[in-house]
Amino acid sequence: MDSSRALPRTRQAAGDPLADVELFALEDYELVAYIARAKVAGNLDRATAATHVLLYKHEDRMRHRISLRLPEHLWHHTDTVTDWVLHRVTRSALTLPLEGESIGEWVNWWTTAINRQVISFWRSRKGQALEAEVALPEEHEGEEDEGGRQRLNTLGEDFDVDAHLTALVRDQAIERVLSGMKNKRHVEIIEAAIFEDLPSKDVARRFDTSVANVDKIKSRFKEGLMQELARQGIASP
Repeated sequence: MDSSRALPRTRQAAGDPLADVELFALEDYELVAYIARAKVAGNLDRATAATHVLLYKHEDRMRHRISLRLPEHLWHHTDTVTDWVLHRVTRSALTLPLEGESIGEWVNWWTTAINRQVISFWRSRKGQALEAEVALPEEHEGEEDEGGRQRLNTLGEDFDVDAHLTALVRDQAIERVLSGMKNKRHVEIIEAAIFEDLPSKDVARRFDTSVANVDKIKSRFKEGLMQELARQGIASP
């Protein structure tokens, strides 16, 4: 084992406070567990520091998720929307009562939090002001937007709040299917495969099982998710 990793792992198991550099050396699932233990031990400053590290490590994925929630004609406002949403997600994350059981707990939370905050943004004054923007060809012919793209006629294009609510329902359906799985090991395998975007071979290696078994567990999960979505009246992704 790499000796540079031994100290952080040993000390986090004992519940001792870790320095910032040691927190960055931890894996995501170790950070989640550390945050939960630090809060129980009353080390709130270390729990806060570890949460900031976890947010930093997941920021790119969060920004990508937010960008997927924007209609094409408002892509040039991605940074504005992302900063607004992440500010509120970060503020909520600092008070999140993590149980520390798996990284899926964390990813599930921020996925749902982002969906809710994106919807909140478009219902806010700032969001409504951005959505109301139009650029008519006769007024801005030949001009480019801040991202260097040709301005388009966006008059009449509406932001689909219902589509965002549907995406939120899908995420909540995933949580219900996972909570209904009796085998905790299978839940952890699904969380690693889906929430961490790991290929089956990497998941199999982590959990000391076969690729075929991982694929079978993923297949059963997807079947259960489709059934849950059907009960909610939502088409499967």
